[in-house]
Amino acid sequence: MGLFGTLFAGPPAASKPAPAVTFNVPAALPRLEGQSAAAISQRAGQTPLAGAPDQPAGYIDALLKQQRPVEAAGVLAHGLPEKDGVRWAADSSEKVAAKQTPADAAATQAAKQWIAQPTSANQAAAADAASKAGHGGPGAWAAQAAAWTGPSAPAAAATAPGPLVSKAVLGSVMLSAAMNKPGLQIPAVPTLNTPTVAAPAQPALPPEATSGSELCAVYKPFLDRGLQIAAGA
Repeated sequence: MGLFGTLFAGPPAASKPAPAVTFNVPAALPRLEGQSAAAISQRAGQTPLAGAPDQPAGYIDALLKQQRPVEAAGVLAHGLPEKDGVRWAADSSEKVAAKQTPADAAATQAAKQWIAQPTSANQAAAADAASKAGHGGPGAWAAQAAAWTGPSAPAAAATAPGPLVSKAVLGSVMLSAAMNKPGLQIPAVPTLNTPTVAAPAQPALPPEATSGSELCAVYKPFLDRGLQIAAGA
């Protein structure tokens, strides 16, 4: 599942099932169009979902109906154009602002400043903010995603993001979701095998007794925002 793929790796709980969580996936996601869902899922390190539509909206809808929100997040992170992905990461980070460290909150704002004005100066500021935050929270990874973006593509283009950008976006969203789940211990951020970031390796995590419905509930506010962005909102 790529970056942070073991964050919620445990088997479904055998206890009382949680209420079903439903997602309203738009019929079309213009910011993902022009891409094969199977190709996006492969970029995300996933095995394509057998029998699912190859159109991104239908594919994500199929994943969510099977209660696979982490994979749905991976498809969004690896399919959204870079600036849209950074926006999703920054918006996700802002949803847990009350739980961020001051340095991580500052990194979120640096990412948002780059979104508003994607200049080289703001990109350098985002890289600096991510480094100062220690790459340990969602704001730092949103800022790092901004720092890793390439030259801006035309505004209407839905082109595949760079692999480091998509991994940083997914890391930011997953850390935001983890912070949104009471009692869940946040792991150290894994290294991305790049000289730009010196982050500790991710420790092994104990199994989490989290059902598919519970996991969908944790991810819902973040996936809802990602779907809005993919729909052009």
